[in-house]
Amino acid sequence: MTGIIEAVAIKSIEAAVTAAAKKAGEQLWTGVNPFTKRNKKKAEVLLQLIQSLDFTDQLSLIGLLQDLPSGVSLARIEETLTSLPTKSVTQELISGHLVHTAPKRLATIRENFQLSLLQQLQLESSPDIKKFAEAVLAKLENAITRIINEYRLIDPTGFEQMQTLAAASLIDATMQAIDRHNSLLSRYDSPSNYRHLKTWMQDYRHQAAAAHGFISPPDLERKRKVPMDLLYVPPSIQSKNLNDEDQEWNLDEFANNINRTVLLGDPGGGKSTAASYIAYKNAKDDRARLPFIIVLRDFAKDDDIEKSISSYIEERCSTLYQCTPPEGAIEHLLLNGEALVIFDGLDELIDTTKRREVTQRVELFSERYPLSQALVTSRRVGYEQAQLDPSTFRSYVLGGFEADDVALYVRNWFMSVEALDGGELDTAVSNFIDESSNVPDLTSTPLMLALLCIIYLGQGYIPKNRPAVYENCALLLFQRWDSDRKIFVELRASNEVDAAIKHLAYWMLTDQAGTEAVTESDLVAETSEFLASTFENAKERTLAAKEFVEFCRGRAWVFTDAGTTKDGEALFKFTHRTFMEYFAAFELTRITDGPTEVAKVLRPHLAKQEWDVVAQLAVQISNKHSKDGATRIFEVLLSEKRRRSNASRDSIHSFIWRCLTFLPAKPQTLRRLVNASLDSSYNLSISGKATGGGSPSIFRAVQILPEMRSVVADALLEGLQHFSREDNEERQTFGRLLLASWRMAGHRLEPQGHATEWWKAWADRQVQDNLQLLLEEGPWEKDMWRIALLLGHIDMDAYLDKAKNWNGRLLDPLFEAQSISLFGGSYLDWASVILGNKAWTSNPDLKQRRFSQLRQLGRQLDPAAETPWLSMPLEADIWMHRWVWAHDSEQFENDDDVAWAVWVLLCAMLEVKEHLIRGAHRSSDGADDFTDRLLLHRSSTTLPTADVFSNTPFDSFDGERKTFRDAWTSGKIHITDRAQS
Repeated sequence: MTGIIEAVAIKSIEAAVTAAAKKAGEQLWTGVNPFTKRNKKKAEVLLQLIQSLDFTDQLSLIGLLQDLPSGVSLARIEETLTSLPTKSVTQELISGHLVHTAPKRLATIRENFQLSLLQQLQLESSPDIKKFAEAVLAKLENAITRIINEYRLIDPTGFEQMQTLAAASLIDATMQAIDRHNSLLSRYDSPSNYRHLKTWMQDYRHQAAAAHGFISPPDLERKRKVPMDLLYVPPSIQSKNLNDEDQEWNLDEFANNINRTVLLGDPGGGKSTAASYIAYKNAKDDRARLPFIIVLRDFAKDDDIEKSISSYIEERCSTLYQCTPPEGAIEHLLLNGEALVIFDGLDELIDTTKRREVTQRVELFSERYPLSQALVTSRRVGYEQAQLDPSTFRSYVLGGFEADDVALYVRNWFMSVEALDGGELDTAVSNFIDESSNVPDLTSTPLMLALLCIIYLGQGYIPKNRPAVYENCALLLFQRWDSDRKIFVELRASNEVDAAIKHLAYWMLTDQAGTEAVTESDLVAETSEFLASTFENAKERTLAAKEFVEFCRGRAWVFTDAGTTKDGEALFKFTHRTFMEYFAAFELTRITDGPTEVAKVLRPHLAKQEWDVVAQLAVQISNKHSKDGATRIFEVLLSEKRRRSNASRDSIHSFIWRCLTFLPAKPQTLRRLVNASLDSSYNLSISGKATGGGSPSIFRAVQILPEMRSVVADALLEGLQHFSREDNEERQTFGRLLLASWRMAGHRLEPQGHATEWWKAWADRQVQDNLQLLLEEGPWEKDMWRIALLLGHIDMDAYLDKAKNWNGRLLDPLFEAQSISLFGGSYLDWASVILGNKAWTSNPDLKQRRFSQLRQLGRQLDPAAETPWLSMPLEADIWMHRWVWAHDSEQFENDDDVAWAVWVLLCAMLEVKEHLIRGAHRSSDGADDFTDRLLLHRSSTTLPTADVFSNTPFDSFDGERKTFRDAWTSGKIHITDRAQS
């Protein structure tokens, strides 16, 4: 039994070491610019190499674990060797060997490992425990050097490239932090000091869980705290990084993969609540990183940010959490990789300059503490204006609520907030779902959904647009809520409450300090100034202002406490920023002379991707109160004569497109927008400025209201045809590529429902109708033919016949991806689409076209013809780890030509992959996978047995095809030229 327990413990320890190796691989990955295609391919190969460092059955710890130091149990050793501190110092050790760091620094890492081990075991240093620590370290280091040396010998050039890349990545930052890490570890070298630290950590976890384990619903009058677990519905998370595979996580999966991470979302989408949820879950888990939330508007509220981030964390622990940390504790946790720092609300720094300053501080903080995790939250719109370095921080998007999420949230709301149950609860949920089906955009974000729940229960109906939602909320807040509850407050300025609130919102939005929080004295002074036209007497005016501010303070749905100044004066802000934005937008339309002046005020902010929600609301309000108000604003925005950057103009165009998702515009305005948007998008494409993560404005055309699609589509086609016929070769290429790939590239914005199908059908018709134009000779020729093949507008015979003019081997054109890409995006080659993505099989028409192409390819592939048939692609998109068809052989049943074509493509793909990661240590876990079995036979050069191909579409081959199959599987022939050499 003891042997079994030891074996289980060793497996756990080996898994922890493997996890540390993968973390080092992630640090290497983030050091490569992901928007540079050449670096991306190189990084993918190196990432596979590093992350395949597998320590299963490599540590040989049985002897050590049988002879533990006195007083130390096997469970204690397992817990220590799989802990966060040990993973962190193991990561240092692996990183040090990867970059071949100096012997002195490697000695410091070894000392760090032993110090960390002693700390966690909470033992005084003794010969026995020191000997044990040295023995564990020696076993670990032997395994690391042995595995890394295997890679170095197999591919010296590739290993040298990896070391060069590592020098520019977080791995280098890890090396730079080692001495500081050692100093902090030494501070806690006695068991009593370490126990004091652990006691404080437990106290802080309790306080953090208490602070972040609740949600305060926007229920207007009653400021209640509902336990997170009773109300919260975790959203889905999608990757926003260019060239990433489509990836969707739930929030817990996302939290487990945080490293240097940005979480983007829409207003009211739940970014801060997601941050609190992650902090709460971490605080409840003793083995998770200690969470520290930094609300950036509070951190940066002073004109000059004087505190460091680490000292600010210390201060907040003492003041907010009432849990003063021991001296050096925060620095220790940050350097030891035991901290998760959440920077919440980057978008709430209104001043773009201040936002950039904070962004730089976050980047430097992450550089200084490379082993800890950093998560930043921000709105999507405007993030690019001060984004974190995309080569280090990977961006993800908070998904909206789907129908099931809405139903669950509404049920949780009515049950936990309104205390409904039984049949009353079921009826309320059912009725709400029915009525809200007309406004799905409003139910997709938690804040708007909560407001709808309030309005539904209070008013019995659901408004159909956002301003109407806010208007009804304002009606509840200021005209009915108190009176419905028999609460009567006599105010000197009772007739000015609504106007004063709107005035203060606009004043706070445009405050030069760029902060939303203001002191009570400033709030009174501004209110007093606003009331000057109502109260001539200064004393009476001041009393009215104080009374008004006190009135608002007493209502949690208006103002909330935002802390204090250095001098202890109270700070206040709007409880919900979305309300402040609505009130500010209304005030903007009130103080300006019509839509034209509104547009002039908005324009500089839109150019900098600021005020997005305020501007959308102002357009809607103007359109309600002025004839053709929205169109008049759009015309002013499109008519500006001032010279602005391409990015600024495109930001303005993107804003107009977003407005067209909920407001119509006149046909002439739509045509003008299409032409302007094509020009700004083209200018961005040639300048490369759209590769920072944002989509150019023209793609947003797919999201407009249905009644405008025909006008926009006609103008878009006319514009792209005009581009395609111009004398300028770059403009011709842009027009052709955008028209040909609109079906693919234009849907990165994911229009909903029928919009997707409408634009896909439109794009297919236009490519077919303009095929002759698109396939004309020119620098775009290969790309046009590849896209036409992918979209099924030409057959395989025609494509391969054309490809004979390109002077390559037979399969080369099937493994080459688009060479000219718009806006930093990339496209898979035809072969990777066939082998690595089964999504196309769910579309019967597309499936039929793909199978027709495969069938034609199979008939052209003569098994008796001389190989190689493929030049080894230097930058092949070999991204899949498992062949997706392995357990889906029925797709090719009864069609030997299709199966033969798939077989050849698969063999070529495996040869490329085999070459790129040749000799990598492989786990036995996947030995039963079909591709693993193939490579195993191929490396052993033995003839395959019948069971290799059983239950696959390849077991029915006969004649020359069977001979070819068996010869390839036994390594006797090769499809790629690199494999032959």
